[in-house]
Amino acid sequence: MSQTHSQQRLDYIEYDNLLSHLDTDLGLSEAHGLLIGLLCVKPFHELDTYTWWRELGEDLPVWQDLDDDTQQQLALLIQRSYAELVDPLYSFTPFLPDDDDALNERTQALGEWCIGFIAGLGLGGYYVNPDALQNEVSEAINDISAIAKLASDSMEQSEEEERAFSEVLEYVRVAVLLIANALSSLQKGESSVDDRLLH
Repeated sequence: MSQTHSQQRLDYIEYDNLLSHLDTDLGLSEAHGLLIGLLCVKPFHELDTYTWWRELGEDLPVWQDLDDDTQQQLALLIQRSYAELVDPLYSFTPFLPDDDDALNERTQALGEWCIGFIAGLGLGGYYVNPDALQNEVSEAINDISAIAKLASDSMEQSEEEERAFSEVLEYVRVAVLLIANALSSLQKGESSVDDRLLH
């Protein structure tokens, strides 16, 4: 697992085309957000791939009926996503269109990613327990919910808006790592998160 961040990142267009070909109801960013939400709640070895797959569309074939190549590609997406989420160097970032794509497209994708993430937390069995989670974590979840709604607003292609988008994306990235770290700590019976995520 000594791959660099660039090696770990998968090709957005390739996977976007794959999900389009499979005719999923969710786009790639929302599907990835859903996956990350699930991975925050459930340990990787307990994740039922079918639980994630069946949420991507009502009329999709069962996992076992997918051809081997498709199964391998989707399994790789899950494995790499998990590897980034637990990377001690915090290489995780939401799976969004490239920086060269239109700002509105990336903004919409970020909103969809956040919607998927919140849905994934719920699907994984997460429920708010104020006595067990730090205020920072509860606030992070609420903020991501709010960003999911605000990201539907159109943005002009300008340096200022690009900067604003980058700041929001970085906030979401760190917030997700904070949530994942906290829920992992709770699963281990611990009560603290990595201080590096609180600054």
